[in-house]
Amino acid sequence: METLEKKLIEQVGSLENKFADSDEFKRFQEASKEFDKLVEQGFAKRRGNHLLSATDAHKKSQVWFNAM
Repeated sequence: METLEKKLIEQVGSLENKFADSDEFKRFQEASKEFDKLVEQGFAKRRGNHLLSATDAHKKSQVWFNAM
């Protein structure tokens, strides 16, 4: 009996082989490499959760302005 992990690995492998010679796939890989270079140079950021976590909230200094 095959595990789910083995089945997924086989499916991903077969799809990789199917699209390996695709021009669109090659363009996507080139664009991904260019984006990685931009991230390294500091011109771009990867998407993700950049919100302040509850555990890091104590590090932020709070300033209150009372405009009266």
